Amino acid sequence: MSTPAQIAANTTNAQSSTGPRSETGKAASSKNGVKQGLFTTNDFVRPEDQPAYDELNAELQSDLSPVGILERNLVDEIRGAMWRLRRCGLVEANLAATLEDDQLDPMETDNPRAERIQRSVDRARTQAHRLLHKCTAELRRLQTERHYAQEFFLDGADISDIGIADWRAITKAHGERTRVELRQKKLDKLDNILAISQRCADEASGFSGSTIQTQSEVKQAA
Repeated sequence: MSTPAQIAANTTNAQSSTGPRSETGKAASSKNGVKQGLFTTNDFVRPEDQPAYDELNAELQSDLSPVGILERNLVDEIRGAMWRLRRCGLVEANLAATLEDDQLDPMETDNPRAERIQRSVDRARTQAHRLLHKCTAELRRLQTERHYAQEFFLDGADISDIGIADWRAITKAHGERTRVELRQKKLDKLDNILAISQRCADEASGFSGSTIQTQSEVKQAA
């Protein structure tokens, strides 16, 4: 357990350690949590790879047509995953070219360094594939919901406040409610028909009874 003197010393040290104060120091400190290699937080792009990276980004923007911050963020994640997969292939190709033995496949070599790199590549590829499929599925869902909402409303309707509502679920629930209401109306109509039929039957029965009584009275009078 810390003594009062140790607690006071720790408090004094904490107050004197305020972190970097210059803009350069702050910029460097902001990258402390960034991982290196295939697991870097940001897309790792060498100057000579910049044209290929820009081309990939342009094609994704054209093919995926993101709208809104969520869709654009998903496209960024998809671009990062695809770029990482490309880098995994390049690392494997470079690894095979730098092996000192005659083994052309890095997975067949006994070189410890090559084995570590290959395991790192495999993990990065698995992670990138998982992220790619997850973000693609989520982007498809968001865009489907957006287009579904546009088709659901009439032209000129204000849909700016619908957010990311699941309109297929909403319309399904609306349809269920409509079917329930129609079914109830049919039952009410059927009840009315049955009531009318019963009333007619009752009236007919009463008319028949009065006719028989009248005929009986006529016979007695005769």
